[in-house]
Amino acid sequence: MAKGDKDAQFLKNYQNYKNKILNYFWYRVNFDRDLAEDLTSEIFLKAYDKYNQYDPSRPFQSWIFAIAHNHLVNFYRSSNRTIPLDEAIEIIKADDVSLEDQFDIKRIINEIANLPDYQKEILTLRYINELSHGEIAEIMERDETTIRVAIHRALKMIKDKITPPGGTE
Repeated sequence: MAKGDKDAQFLKNYQNYKNKILNYFWYRVNFDRDLAEDLTSEIFLKAYDKYNQYDPSRPFQSWIFAIAHNHLVNFYRSSNRTIPLDEAIEIIKADDVSLEDQFDIKRIINEIANLPDYQKEILTLRYINELSHGEIAEIMERDETTIRVAIHRALKMIKDKITPPGGTE
């Protein structure tokens, strides 16, 4: 592929996936828009540098999310940061959300915050970024069944915590 064609293809992929990657980072960095934008820029620069290593027979989405995931892991490891969800609770206090729904959402967010990072990550990829189990498996370098089971267990843990004993929510 000629350099001009490669650049054009990368630009097309960038346009198609920049918002998905930004959204992924936004949820994972405590809704800090500036930091999410910085991380998005960094990984697309990294991806451009490594674009000659991209295998076009694989989905670009899986490839770019794998780069984003690894970059985020390195970011948190190097900065010793945690992922607090306090701001998420503020965001849900919109006027159009009932007090009961706010309470339920707050409980769910708190339970998600208590999950291990691995489970938070796969839930974000699945329900925020709407990736398939196969795409998540590729990004996380796990097998698809492992991802399905991990998602099921994470959701069950949350449900068990927010459902009153002997009752249904």
